[in-house]
Amino acid sequence: MFGQTFVAPRLSCALSDEGCSYRYRGSQTEPIRFTRPLDSLRNELRDQLSVPFNYVLATKYRDGSDYVGWHADDERDLVPGQAIANISLGEVRDFRIKNRDGSFDEKVSTDHGSLLLMRGDILRSTKHTLVRTRRLIGPRVVLSFREVR
Repeated sequence: MFGQTFVAPRLSCALSDEGCSYRYRGSQTEPIRFTRPLDSLRNELRDQLSVPFNYVLATKYRDGSDYVGWHADDERDLVPGQAIANISLGEVRDFRIKNRDGSFDEKVSTDHGSLLLMRGDILRSTKHTLVRTRRLIGPRVVLSFREVR
């Protein structure tokens, strides 16, 4: 970021169909092929939501101090108007979303097994974050399904 290298406060890996890649904030992760269980989950999401997901970012938040800062999912590698489906596994964490102009700011608790779906204008007009907490909590994994070019 800005010509400097930082260690992200979380662990992540990417899985995708062959030929898919996704640059996020100037860095690019080389994805591995979908595993059979993740491919089955992706197909179920595709059938239920009518979205052709071809990429999943798997992120592990080891404890309350791991987080992702405010950002928008508006990179050029993402298909315009796409949907992002986040499946949360493990500890409950607060997910915040706000308009870029500050007129809307909402907090959502994402429970184990929950699905958070973002699509359309919300991806262009808002930013979101997974909030840090000082509470002693265990790990959490988020599977973020999306469609990339």
